[in-house]
Amino acid sequence: MRDWRMILVGGGLVLAGVVLGATLFGGRPVEAQAASYSTCFAGMQEVVDINDQGEVARPRQNRQVRVPEGWTIVSGGGIQARAVFIFCR
Repeated sequence: MRDWRMILVGGGLVLAGVVLGATLFGGRPVEAQAASYSTCFAGMQEVVDINDQGEVARPRQNRQVRVPEGWTIVSGGGIQARAVFIFCR
């Protein structure tokens, strides 16, 4: 009989936390929306190894992305051990 009450109270606390967080921090448009960019693409940064001398290994040529002139990084994030960047123009 007490189990459903604890679940109900726990659910209420979670809901209250979500509402409080949304109220305090709110949402804002990402920079790409605010600046009216017309075209975007995502690029992933891979983890590279460091050798015994502390030198960072260079990725293979086919794993490198050259960002064309006129594009800018507007956002970023991560997926597991990789960084993701959003480029727009």
